[in-house]
Amino acid sequence: MARIYRYHPETGAYLSEYDAKVREDGSPILPETGHQSLTGVPAPEPQKGYMRVFDRAAQSWRYEENHHKHTVYDKETGVAVVLKIGKTSYPKYGPIPEGYTAKKPPSRHVKFDRRVGDWVEDETLKAQEQRRVSAEEGAFRRIAAAKSDAEITAADVALALGLRKPS
Repeated sequence: MARIYRYHPETGAYLSEYDAKVREDGSPILPETGHQSLTGVPAPEPQKGYMRVFDRAAQSWRYEENHHKHTVYDKETGVAVVLKIGKTSYPKYGPIPEGYTAKKPPSRHVKFDRRVGDWVEDETLKAQEQRRVSAEEGAFRRIAAAKSDAEITAADVALALGLRKPS
């Protein structure tokens, strides 16, 4: 028996392995699959965060970073994106695409500083957020105050018209 390793015909990504019968000369008897994505070169052991890729020209395996289905964050907006093959400039495998990071933004008022490779507080965004929250709170207070005044006025009118007895 000889161990045979199957890889994706386009990407070279490891798919599976199995035992094949051998001829008298020791060469494996390969199934008639119609594609050339089989090798007798042993695949390396799996490593977390990497995929095993067969290089047909070099007739060897290598590790490639694999972030498929991982959540990354846009460095400009902080928006979370799940990497899918063929989407978000992530064609097959490899490092995280340019413009994205695996580091989650710690808050809404940060920006990604490429010099330090991390999210940093942005005082401008923080001030904008505080102004927005203050404006929302002010609007809420005005609405609540208007509602109370309307209720009091209606009660006063009802009392004045004799529709309501004094409490």
